[in-house]
Amino acid sequence: LWPMAGFIGSSVNNDGLTMLWGALGFAGLVLARSAVGWMWVVVWLLVGGVVVDAGLLYLWPLMGMRALFFAWDGHRLRLRVRPGWKGVMLAGLVLGLVLVLPQPRWAAGWRRDGTGVSREAGTLYLDAEGGSVQVRQIRSGLLVLRRAGEEVVLRAQVRGRDGEVHLWVRDEDGGAEGMCPTGDDWTECEVRYRLAAGAHGLRVGARLDQGKAWLRLSLRDDEGWELLINGRGRWPGVWGDPLFTWLERKLPLPAGYFSQLLLGSVWDVPSLIRYGVYLGLAWVGFWGWFGWLTRPWPWWVYGGAAVVSVLAAWGIMRRLISGQAGPRALELSSQEGTGGAREGHGAEDGGIVLFALAAVGWMGVLVVLPMLGQDWQPQGRYVFPALVPLAVLMWMGWEVWVPRRWRGWLGVSVMVGLLVLNGLGWWVV
Repeated sequence: LWPMAGFIGSSVNNDGLTMLWGALGFAGLVLARSAVGWMWVVVWLLVGGVVVDAGLLYLWPLMGMRALFFAWDGHRLRLRVRPGWKGVMLAGLVLGLVLVLPQPRWAAGWRRDGTGVSREAGTLYLDAEGGSVQVRQIRSGLLVLRRAGEEVVLRAQVRGRDGEVHLWVRDEDGGAEGMCPTGDDWTECEVRYRLAAGAHGLRVGARLDQGKAWLRLSLRDDEGWELLINGRGRWPGVWGDPLFTWLERKLPLPAGYFSQLLLGSVWDVPSLIRYGVYLGLAWVGFWGWFGWLTRPWPWWVYGGAAVVSVLAAWGIMRRLISGQAGPRALELSSQEGTGGAREGHGAEDGGIVLFALAAVGWMGVLVVLPMLGQDWQPQGRYVFPALVPLAVLMWMGWEVWVPRRWRGWLGVSVMVGLLVLNGLGWWVV
C-alpha cells in the first residue's frame, strides 16, 4: 500500500521484482534455522545480488552478521556475540585500520607498473634503474562523458637525470603522446588531445625507460577544471591500495575512487552541502515524488511525513537507550499456542530490532556510497529493497508513543493513512 512503492513497482524498471526479492530475502535471513533453510537463503541472496539488482547486495553483509552474531533462542531472534568472535571482530578492526594507514612511497590515485615506489619528496617519482617503469591513472564516468569531443591538456613539470619521460593521453579511439627531457631544473611540457565524441574512459600516464624523474602532472579541460586525482603526488596512498584497486575494477566505481574517499578530497564544504541536499531529495523521493521526479506531493504531505519520521526515529532512540529494544508486536514466535507474538522483556528480546537496524544501515551504505565524490541521482526508490526492515523500525518507533491499551489501533491507523495517501496519489499523478 505504500504509494511510491506501488508507482515504482509498476514502472518499466525491475523495481517491483527487486522489492519482492529484498522482502523475501530479509524474511528468510530472520527465519533461517536449519541447514536446508540456510542453503535456500544463500542461493536466493546470491541470485538476487548478481542477477536481479545490485540494490540487493546489502543483504550479503547482513547474511554474514546473521550467521555470526544472531541466533534463535526458543522463540526469539537474539543477538549473541560468542567469545571467540570478539577476537575476530577486534582483528578485523585492526586490519581495517592498517589498510587505511598511509604508505608514503605510494602516490594516491596512481597505479604503479614495474616499480614499488611512485612518490618521493611530495611529488610523483619514477626510478628506472632496474628497467622501464610507469605510473598511470584512469578517469571514467560522467567526468569524461561530459567532456566528450572537447580538448584536454596534460601539463607536466619534470626534473631528474639520465632519461626522458614519455607522457600520454588516450581514450577508446586514440590518443596523443609527448616526450619531456629531465634535468636539474624543472622542465615544463604539455600534450594536447581532443577526446572522441563517444569517449567514456580516459587514460593518462608517464613512463621512464632509464634514469630517475620527479613529476608534477595536471590534466585540465577547456574551462580549466582539474581532471586528475593527486596529479602532483602530494597525497600518499594507503597500505590497502592494491585491495581497493581490485575492488574498483570489480565494482561499478571510477578508478581512484577510494583514494579520493580516504584522503578527504570529497569532504570539502561544497561537497558536504551537496550530499545533504541529495539525502534530503532522496527522503522526499522515498515518501513520494511521482512522474519520474516531476509530480511531488503537496507540501503539507511532506510536513506530515517529517513528523512521523521524527517520531519513529525518536522512538527507536528511546527504546535503545532504555533497553526496551524488543517491540511487543514484532517478537517472532515458534512456540505453539503463543499466537505468533509475545510480550517483549527488555534488551534481550531486541534481536529482530537490532537486525533490522543493521539491514537499514547496510542499505544506507549502498545508497550513499555512489554519491561520494561524483554525481548521483537522489531517488528514494534506491531504498525500497529494504522496505521490510524499514517498516519494522518505523512500527517500533511509533509504538513507543502509543499507550499500551491503544496499541491495537496503531495498525488500523497506519492502514487508514496509507489508503488516504493512495487516494491522494490518484489526484496528484
